[in-house]
Amino acid sequence: MAAKLRFECTNNMAEYEACILGLKMAIDMNIHELLVIGDSDLLIHQVQGEWVVKNLKITPYVRYIQKLCKKFCKIEFRHTPRTHNELTNALAIIASMIKHPDTSYIDPVDIEVKEQPAHSWGMDIIGPIEPAASNRHRFILVVIDYFTKWVESASYKSVWSARIHHN
Repeated sequence: MAAKLRFECTNNMAEYEACILGLKMAIDMNIHELLVIGDSDLLIHQVQGEWVVKNLKITPYVRYIQKLCKKFCKIEFRHTPRTHNELTNALAIIASMIKHPDTSYIDPVDIEVKEQPAHSWGMDIIGPIEPAASNRHRFILVVIDYFTKWVESASYKSVWSARIHHN
């Protein structure tokens, strides 16, 4: 599944949109227990009610995610620092360009060299999901380009990384 936000929004709003997209995908896959690992400290703590929402534009996002969370028997949100997410970001970008046999078409990703900060991409892995979906997929990858607000998600049977950080 791919999505592009076609409205003006902040980076935080793009993070919330990606989280909602991933949660809806998990709901559609009939997932009952979910671990959401994200690199947005703000999103993780606001959704859990640990931090106050100061931006009125974010309030509806938090409420909607909390509503979606009620559809799971068990859901946990865990923060991972962006500095520990770089390899996963690169893998997700590459994975988004691969044509998968269970889909007919995936839009190619245009990679451009820009004079932008190094951390203009964000990626969240949702999973492992138990029990696995009917297609045996256990992970959902959600990628965000903070500059363009481009969001894409896809489900996978497994995810590999040369470096995984556990808090």
